[in-house]
Amino acid sequence: KTMTFDGKTEKFELFQDLFHTMMQPEMTEQMKINHFHSLLWKEALATLRNINSTIRQTRENVLMIFRREYVKSESVATQVAKICV
Repeated sequence: KTMTFDGKTEKFELFQDLFHTMMQPEMTEQMKINHFHSLLWKEALATLRNINSTIRQTRENVLMIFRREYVKSESVATQVAKICV
């Protein structure tokens, strides 16, 4: 089964890791972005379509926006608790 990402935040980090493992050295940046695009649907596809075309030129820019959108940041209380342990 092909992995896809639909916008569920709890699944993005796994999707991103799997995506990186699929990249081949001979792939161009545009090929990588196109492949990423082909794996998206629902909300995630809408997110990609809403990214400015200039920003969408590099995979890192796209992934940065997706991380901002779909990776849940820990609450301040959780971060403080980890520091104090």
